[in-house]
Amino acid sequence: MTGTACETRSSAPRHVVFYLPNLAGGGAERSILRLSQALAERGHRVELIVNQAAGPYRSRVAASVRLVVLERASKLSGRLALLRLASGARDARAALLRLAGMRRPIIKLAYIAPLTAVLAESRPDVLISALTRANLAALLAHRLAGVKSRILVTERNHLSAELAERRTQGDNTAGWASLIGLVNACYPWADAIAGVSRGVADDLAASTRLSRDTIQTLYNPVVGPDLAAAGRAPLPEGIWPVSATDTTPVILAVGRLEPQKDFSTLIHAVARLWRARPVHLVIAGEGVMRAALTLEIKRLGLGNVVHLVGWVDAPAVLMHRASLFVLSSLYEGLPGVLIEAMGCGCPVVATDCPSGPREILLDGRYGPLVPVGDVQALADAMQASLDQPVAREQLLARASDFSIATSTERFERLIEDLATR
Repeated sequence: MTGTACETRSSAPRHVVFYLPNLAGGGAERSILRLSQALAERGHRVELIVNQAAGPYRSRVAASVRLVVLERASKLSGRLALLRLASGARDARAALLRLAGMRRPIIKLAYIAPLTAVLAESRPDVLISALTRANLAALLAHRLAGVKSRILVTERNHLSAELAERRTQGDNTAGWASLIGLVNACYPWADAIAGVSRGVADDLAASTRLSRDTIQTLYNPVVGPDLAAAGRAPLPEGIWPVSATDTTPVILAVGRLEPQKDFSTLIHAVARLWRARPVHLVIAGEGVMRAALTLEIKRLGLGNVVHLVGWVDAPAVLMHRASLFVLSSLYEGLPGVLIEAMGCGCPVVATDCPSGPREILLDGRYGPLVPVGDVQALADAMQASLDQPVAREQLLARASDFSIATSTERFERLIEDLATR
């Protein structure tokens, strides 16, 4: 899957364990799978621990990576474990006691004891976790296991924006309100903290009591030979709206059908663009917003223009054929799909959302940045990019800065540093 360009290793082989909640089809999961395979290909002993193996990326776990699926215990076991931990953790006692007593805790407590047991048995050199709540679970289990393993927690999203969205949704308000306190209490236990972009790192420091100096930036592994190979792969049957002889531009978006991706703004922008020129919009992804987006498409009379094609296992196949890729998100961390599109030579437009697009596009040099939620600005940027796209060679060159080989080497250096402390 990764197709790493670098086969040599500058350090001793290490035992590296990754921890994820599941194998859902998100950017964090995709990047961890790439990184785990790349490290295994370089001679490291790599394991991936998940709460649940369900998810569209189950088939993408490399044969060289050992998959460990935790056996779910009771919530009570997790609460008791927290109470034991709180008794000896004065700096985090209040936050842990609050978590143990919550009706709907923000962390899945039923997996704390099983994760603790696996870590106590496995004793890796380095444990790497991803996503805020999984990071907290990993830190708790690592502390409970009492192992000497080093732990790296990686922040994948713009935390303050995610919390603002959760408050708006109103689901488990008390649980989400406890998150910052838990980060303040538990993240200092980590041997290293990394954000996937400078914006994510800046926001994590601004949202918590963590010092910015303690948070480094580690870009995700994204671009490998598999992106170029996707250009030779056939299109999935029945999802592309134009024939080989039809020159109508096809605009592509990829992501979960959730409020964060703000596909509603994109659909309205395409409606305005369509008044000026014929276009198609293909949105690849699934999620809770499908019904609402379908109704909006129908209301705007765009049934033959906007196409919700569902989950696509390898969206790079579509990126090679699209005229333009658009990221319309309200917030991100480091949007890998934007980099992937550039790595396929596809021109891009993105919202100037926190965080990632401005870093990736170098302040708009490699594609227009538009204000979040601005329908007209997005329509204008799409029109301009279709008329005068950034050169393919420039896009490929910038995307190469996020290669799997480069990212793996940076992670490997950090793993070696942590393992030898």
